[in-house]
Amino acid sequence: MKVVIIGGTGLVGSKVIAKLYEDKKIKKIVSITRKKVEFPDTKYENIKLNNFETNEIENINVSGSIFICCLGTTIKKAGCKESFRKVDKEFVVSFARLAKKNNAEKVYIVSAKGANESSFIFYNQVKGEMEKEVREIDNSHTIFLHPSLLIGERQEKRTAEEFAIKTYQIIKNIIPNFLKEKLATEVEDIANYIKNDLDRKLVDRVEVITSFS
Repeated sequence: MKVVIIGGTGLVGSKVIAKLYEDKKIKKIVSITRKKVEFPDTKYENIKLNNFETNEIENINVSGSIFICCLGTTIKKAGCKESFRKVDKEFVVSFARLAKKNNAEKVYIVSAKGANESSFIFYNQVKGEMEKEVREIDNSHTIFLHPSLLIGERQEKRTAEEFAIKTYQIIKNIIPNFLKEKLATEVEDIANYIKNDLDRKLVDRVEVITSFS
């Protein structure tokens, strides 16, 4: 089995790559990145893009049966709403088109809880628009993952998010499990879900997953 992943250097993507590396049935992990990445052995392959633009993503010369998209940013990091939309929508849609060209068996896309193109919240609106366009591409099987607040070790500091995470960690042991899933999602759980789901029999053409434990 060969896996192609984009966004593999981020919080979720790096954890997914580490988990998939442990799986013996996966023979190759191809990571598409903006900057060159050195991997420890030949099970990994890095494709560094020159410009990291939509046309470049769609026309990458790569093959694989499983495609995973972990792209995601914030408006603050992106610099403006349009740059955010480019990363969280346009690049993701281009990656889905690349998967379609490869007749991918499964396409996993990390989206967000609350994704809705009609939302008054810009973040959720963009995620919803992305999902709508990806559905129109009609891959053989697309799985949208809808995590809540992501819990994991980030390289960059996000003050508001750090406060929310610390608050969650204080109350997580005194609230029921169903409420935990609504408030936050452990990055480790997302990675484990993808790893364990690879062999699952396909049911619907598109699925939305909101629980990872």
